[in-house]
Amino acid sequence: QNSKLDIISNRAFEKSSIIIIEIPKSVSEIGFRAFYQCKNIKTVYFEDNSEQEISSQTFEGSSLEKITIPITVTKIDYRVFYNCLKLPIVDIDLNSNLQINAEKAFGNSSIETITFPSGVTGICTKAFLSFFNWNCKKLNDISFIGHSEMKTISSRAFQNSSIESITVPEMVEIIPKKSFS
Repeated sequence: QNSKLDIISNRAFEKSSIIIIEIPKSVSEIGFRAFYQCKNIKTVYFEDNSEQEISSQTFEGSSLEKITIPITVTKIDYRVFYNCLKLPIVDIDLNSNLQINAEKAFGNSSIETITFPSGVTGICTKAFLSFFNWNCKKLNDISFIGHSEMKTISSRAFQNSSIESITVPEMVEIIPKKSFS
């Protein structure tokens, strides 16, 4: 496609009735709350594109059921998928260097399983935190692909989840208090 769209601005589709969206490869930035509380949105597709960042609260409270985060998305910000109550699986491109360096990026979501590509180096504080035993309590399967470069699993990263087993990547240097409690 020959889209010239560069930025999806802050709150562009907030609370809209959109169901499916394909993000053109020309988009370099998805703004704050761009798809916030879109109660009908089911799927987001990304065309192969240049580096992107997904800003704070972009999909918070939406009804996403499926998302594949391509290799071109390098950063997920604060509460991007927070309270996504219908999102059981997040697919991350296996060659991704995605950094999850913002609190509550996936907090209170219904994620059940997630696989971290080898290039992901850290998971920040409270990234998958579930409050009051809600939603992320369903998270029971996390895995790391190949020779993981994961160095940091921060405090409370998976607090209140239901992880049944984990093989800690060999590069991880410390697991702080309450990381998995």
